[in-house]
Amino acid sequence: MKRKSNLYQQICKIENIMAAYDEVCRNTRNKNRVNKYKEYRCIYIARIYALLESKSYIPRTI
Repeated sequence: MKRKSNLYQQICKIENIMAAYDEVCRNTRNKNRVNKYKEYRCIYIARIYALLESKSYIPRTI
């Protein structure tokens, strides 16, 4: 496995967060949920960005 450095700064870019957000909306089957996501898009993206910038994001395990 190749190791890449400084990926965290690339993940924290707004463009990457928006691309991931759009992908989630595309892959969600529940149209009501997608409409809710799109209605509050700016708020959700700002929250995700703040979590990543403060490095307080903890991924959930399944």
